[in-house]
Amino acid sequence: MENISLYVCAYNVEKTIEEVIISILSLEPKPQEIIIVNDGSTDSTLEILNKYKKDIKILNLTKNMGIGYGRNLAIKESKNKFVAALDSDVVPDKRWLLNMYNCMIENKSHLCGGLLLEKYLKTNRYNYWRTIHIMHRFKEKIVPDVQSFITGSNMLLNKNAWIKIGGYDEQFRTNGEDVHFCTKLRLSKFKISYDSEAYCYHLQNDNLQSLLNRCWRYYISGTGLKNPTYKRMILRSIKHSKYCLINFFKDLIKLRFSILDIHFRVLFNYIKMEYKSCKNKEIKF
Repeated sequence: MENISLYVCAYNVEKTIEEVIISILSLEPKPQEIIIVNDGSTDSTLEILNKYKKDIKILNLTKNMGIGYGRNLAIKESKNKFVAALDSDVVPDKRWLLNMYNCMIENKSHLCGGLLLEKYLKTNRYNYWRTIHIMHRFKEKIVPDVQSFITGSNMLLNKNAWIKIGGYDEQFRTNGEDVHFCTKLRLSKFKISYDSEAYCYHLQNDNLQSLLNRCWRYYISGTGLKNPTYKRMILRSIKHSKYCLINFFKDLIKLRFSILDIHFRVLFNYIKMEYKSCKNKEIKF
């Protein structure tokens, strides 16, 4: 395996970042360079990072700049042609990096992603609902030429492609940057691949409010930076209601009774946030 840099963008992740760092240091083989972008954290994230400063390179930002900026900064500062990325609440399998590298080389791709598994799936119904209805998955074990996108939670990138397409769009501060980036890659004829043998565990443990916030962020990043209007609010609310009922009956048929009410909670939150965006004339990422 060639030399690989690996980075993590971290913002107020004191609950998970140490477990993530320990898992990175346990990779077989380990990346040659480990970069952690502390994106203006106000909790004890930086204190935890400093415990591992002999093993990692810390890029400490005094102000929160967002995920798009953090990714660009880490890749720019990296030393190697291949640059891997993990989210700050994602723990990789020991062979994750090697499997991803092999998949990229075999398929001659410029970006490769792996499988994200929920660690707290059975004990949390909000995680269960999220896994079924908003997680991005592939049915195939290996996808040599992905036509959609690869989630930024765990991936390996050829830095040359990042340079040629101009990096990540920094207006995406919390999410959506991965979808936009993959679209630019495909438009520029760069190949994207996926391998489920390169798997990780997601440490996110949602409650109702964090799930509602997450769904809204994902939705807004997917609709683009469009100015909110009352006409769009009505049309989108109809669309939300349609999807809510379709997915509700799908879960009802499959006897997923424990998550049925979540559909309507998400629906009401969408409508509330659509109205709030129109009233304030702004959409926040």
